[in-house]
Amino acid sequence: MQITKKDESLKLESFTITIYGEAGAGKTTLGNTAKNAIVFDFDEGHQRSKLSSDVFERVSYKEIASESKLRALLSGYDTIVIDTAGAMIDSIKDYLIEKKPQLAAQKLQMYGEIKSEFTSFHKFIRSLGINIVFIMHVKESFEGEIRRLKPLAEGSSYDQIIAKSDMIG
Repeated sequence: MQITKKDESLKLESFTITIYGEAGAGKTTLGNTAKNAIVFDFDEGHQRSKLSSDVFERVSYKEIASESKLRALLSGYDTIVIDTAGAMIDSIKDYLIEKKPQLAAQKLQMYGEIKSEFTSFHKFIRSLGINIVFIMHVKESFEGEIRRLKPLAEGSSYDQIIAKSDMIG
């Protein structure tokens, strides 16, 4: 067992950050400030960014589902920016239905498969020592007159993304 003293630095191999906000808030631009980043543009909105990194345009999960393809695509990069995480989850869903059409009628099993695929993706990227930045749109809700903004993702995907994030903002 090792104890890290409060004045010692913690060693961080890689990190996962979730950035969420309203359209035009600068989420992708902020993501592009990450070290040596490549953007996986799942929602085809990267062109609105004020700052650019390398971009894999109109990416579908099917194109990156193979670990060997993903490893090759990420070679030389320190950070992957997923723009947006919600669109990536939708793409994972499409990929899974194409592989197993019966999932389209089995929502509970579908959500379990999405969770498994997403977890495997995240774990693989982190095993490479690559940072992950998830960009997310927001869902607005009201509690009386209080306006709340929450990251937008389908089903339990929200919980998965948040649970795997080292920082959210």
